[in-house]
Amino acid sequence: MLDVKTKTCDAKYPSADAKVSAAVDKRATEANRVYLARARKLDAELGTPAETKGPFELELKSYGKGGRVVIPVVGAFGEMSSDVYAIIDLVASMLTHKHLSYYSEHPSAIKGMFQQSIYRSLGLSAHLGWARLLIDRTNEQINYADAKFNSGIPGDNGDDEANEHEAYFNPDPGFAASEQAAAQCP
Repeated sequence: MLDVKTKTCDAKYPSADAKVSAAVDKRATEANRVYLARARKLDAELGTPAETKGPFELELKSYGKGGRVVIPVVGAFGEMSSDVYAIIDLVASMLTHKHLSYYSEHPSAIKGMFQQSIYRSLGLSAHLGWARLLIDRTNEQINYADAKFNSGIPGDNGDDEANEHEAYFNPDPGFAASEQAAAQCP
């Protein structure tokens, strides 16, 4: 099982002397406790005695190691939980295996190449996501005198947000090549 969470900057954020991912790892642990408590509550509603494990708890415990749900968490400063790094390691290993079926290179160098690429991509996505969240929350909280009502439906506020989102995250294939050609021209 997998559940993605975020961790905002609040009073629970650690002080400067704590390890970098302490807040996000704590958030992942809290979410796992909530899953277990919910499973036990559902079992209790079915009439399972408190000392025994019911069907929901047994099903939850059948996943992962001891029922621990994989919860990648991204913090307010772009830090990521240990589950994110475990997923990156798994994906990089699989990509390395596929790559080495065609090429004969040192496995650790290829795995490092894939890990670096994934770190860069996820880090950028995390920061862009937090920036978007902050902008959206700010826009919701500020009342502009001449602002038009935004119903939250993409394209309903006059600037067609759905098309802008699509064009930004999925640029035309020739976009990068035309940018490079323009940069090379004097």
